[in-house]
Amino acid sequence: MATPSNEHVVIPGSRRPDGTVRKPIRVRAGYVPPEEQKMYETVKARLAREAAAAPKPGSIEANPATPPPGSSSSSSSSADATPPSAAAAKKKPKKKKAAKKPAAGPPVGGFEIVFEG
Repeated sequence: MATPSNEHVVIPGSRRPDGTVRKPIRVRAGYVPPEEQKMYETVKARLAREAAAAPKPGSIEANPATPPPGSSSSSSSSADATPPSAAAAKKKPKKKKAAKKPAAGPPVGGFEIVFEG
């Protein structure tokens, strides 16, 4: 019930199940309670939400124009292409770095300490 002269809305009183009466409540026009207000969302949170909702790269939903893998719609092009396992087998293995060894120079001070037991 909006009254244009006072610019507020009156929520009428009502009766509770136990018989008591609620008072009428006057609310400013356009007021939105805090629990109904939209929470602020940072740019990072919005981008993360959109990325989670987007289809994953390589999934069927991401690229509906291409046939799913394993379908034999174009047998000539699949014969020319190398399977993914063969392409991975052609890669060269990474070289491991050699561990640094301490320099084998003369002992400090020119003396060598030897313990005999």
